[in-house]
Amino acid sequence: MIKNLFTIHNIFLIILSILTVIWIMPHVTFFVNLLYFLILLIAFYTFYEKKTIPLNINYIIPIIIFFSCFVIWAFMTSLFIANDTMNSLNEFRGQLLKILVLCFSLYFIIKNRKIKINYIVSIIFFSLLFHFLVVDLYAIKYFFDKGSFPLRIYGLATGLDEINFITPFLLSIFTVEIIFRILKDKYMLPIGNKIFGMLFFFTLFSLIIQAKRNGIFTVSFMFISVILIVFIKLRKKVIPYLLIFSMIIAVFIGISIRDDSRWSSLFETIPIAMDIENNKAWLDWNKYEIPKLSDGSNIDHSTYNRIAWITAGAQIIKENPFGVGFGRNAFSHALEAKYNEGAGRHAHSGIIDLGVGTGVIGLILWILFMGTIIYKSFKLYIQENNYLALLSFFLTSSFFSRSFVDSVIRDHMLHQFLFFITIYLLLMLKEKQLKFSNS
Repeated sequence: MIKNLFTIHNIFLIILSILTVIWIMPHVTFFVNLLYFLILLIAFYTFYEKKTIPLNINYIIPIIIFFSCFVIWAFMTSLFIANDTMNSLNEFRGQLLKILVLCFSLYFIIKNRKIKINYIVSIIFFSLLFHFLVVDLYAIKYFFDKGSFPLRIYGLATGLDEINFITPFLLSIFTVEIIFRILKDKYMLPIGNKIFGMLFFFTLFSLIIQAKRNGIFTVSFMFISVILIVFIKLRKKVIPYLLIFSMIIAVFIGISIRDDSRWSSLFETIPIAMDIENNKAWLDWNKYEIPKLSDGSNIDHSTYNRIAWITAGAQIIKENPFGVGFGRNAFSHALEAKYNEGAGRHAHSGIIDLGVGTGVIGLILWILFMGTIIYKSFKLYIQENNYLALLSFFLTSSFFSRSFVDSVIRDHMLHQFLFFITIYLLLMLKEKQLKFSNS
């Protein structure tokens, strides 16, 4: 009994669950690195055990090529372009090299015969869901203590940005489950429709409590995708269900927008924020005059700065087409070089941060990498109704779109995406292989 419990398969599932839960919690770097190391040990064990199934990677070769080219180019910018070569090389090692080795090791683990697709998807789902349920519990306790629901709380996560970042990871699984349950009556998660619906409601409630605009974009994207895919597949058969689903999502979006006053001033803020030469509060909020809206009120700090930083970053990319050297702080270094201020800032746009660091070539290679995942995974879903292909499509699409308005191509956020998309793509191939073997 105990021997069966501590199989290499179960140990990997336990490590995967713990890693997924603690990744966004504070002061866990040591434990995350320890779990990385344990995954490497499991990969070595499975490699020598040789209890594997053939896993043909030909379908994802273009993805591997584009990512490899991006990694090589990022290394070259660190070595030949960055002003501080050692700092940039250290950034390359910490940001890319470490997760690259980890993702490579996953290939040997996923090939193991005992690694079940539904187990891994379920473990990831419930581990991500844990954080959202904790936010719900915090909110309910606050309601009984204070008589009202709080906003912008994040439970056990380091902050709002951290828990909001994993929103697309969780909603991607919800989205694919909804589509497959409607179209195929096929479950990947070991729960019935009623419990699944309750968990979906609890997740939406958690997103309202978090009150982050990016969560609304993710839900909207998910909603539109479900509508389009299901309607294309089934046409009139599911119209009543889609209407009910549409009403739920519309209520969620309406409540979220109503409770966030920043939406009403967005369009007035855009031209002011893009005029970075005449309005310089984006460089130092306390030093320069704060722009005003037409009603005389101060412009929203977050909205204004995000748009201004993206505008400034686009100009820097134009002026430095080969980049300034790979690293998390590339945007900050470029601002200091150009304006003699702006230290410690990032662009709040992963695409801009990456473009400033690796230039136009790095940006093109990254977009080709992401675009190829999106294309290949959606194509396989259309051809074979591959669950993991659709999951890969939604995760990559949401992460890629999020990278335009948030600095997510860095630190644990980049590591989490590359880790999970590697698992999904390998499981996609495994699902494809198993379907072929059984046909």
